[in-house]
Amino acid sequence: MRDYHPIAFSSIFSDYCTVKFQKPVLLFTTPRSGSTPMYQILERFLSLNNGVYGVEEPLNPFYARYTEENERVVWTRSANEISRTDYERIYTERLTLIKKHYGRLFFKVFPSAFRPEAFEWLTEKHEFITHERKNLFEQALSNLLSDSAKHWYSENGIKPENHSLIASRDAFVNFEKSYFHFLQLKKLLKPKAKFYYEDFLVKSPHELLKEAGFDGLFHQENFTLTKKQSPDDKLLVFKNGKDILSWYRDSMLQTICPH
Repeated sequence: MRDYHPIAFSSIFSDYCTVKFQKPVLLFTTPRSGSTPMYQILERFLSLNNGVYGVEEPLNPFYARYTEENERVVWTRSANEISRTDYERIYTERLTLIKKHYGRLFFKVFPSAFRPEAFEWLTEKHEFITHERKNLFEQALSNLLSDSAKHWYSENGIKPENHSLIASRDAFVNFEKSYFHFLQLKKLLKPKAKFYYEDFLVKSPHELLKEAGFDGLFHQENFTLTKKQSPDDKLLVFKNGKDILSWYRDSMLQTICPH
């Protein structure tokens, strides 16, 4: 594994990519877009070719616990129920931590990560790869399912009983706002590469990387991806499925991805 330093990033990465990066790379995406498998693929590629290592979602205070051990950032997955005051404190601590390890880390950022105190550092010190989901209705359902069940991650998927959950209108509105915030930021960030969840369903990791211009090493031995999201009809798990359909069809999301 190569030693990694941000100053040498361009020369190191140019050995392996037809896409040219001048700065450390982050994955910019939205919640429930199915980004975890793509993150795992990119993290494996970057760790093999650049010596960076993945730390998942450090600027999401609700996700995992982060510490520093032996000059490395380490994390343990856990759901954090925190107050607004704790959110501010944890976000600030995490930002300080990843700045200290700048150039050595690969991680995901959601639109909510671009807070004023981090905006300039994130946008000027990094380049971006985006991950999206074309089927926005399915993504909205997945988001509502996780919000209603209060369960955001499971290796085997989240599988409530049919008609067991009630979706929140506020959660739907927040999802819509987050998605359009993502579109605004994407224009500003000008990503060097774009991936879509639907492509991951039908293509191998090697095919996805090669099509996007990543031509370096990618070993699939001892590499297990998070399972693809279930195609089951998520609408059936909600008691208020008709309301969800109405919210979606009355939203701006309908103009982008009709359902």
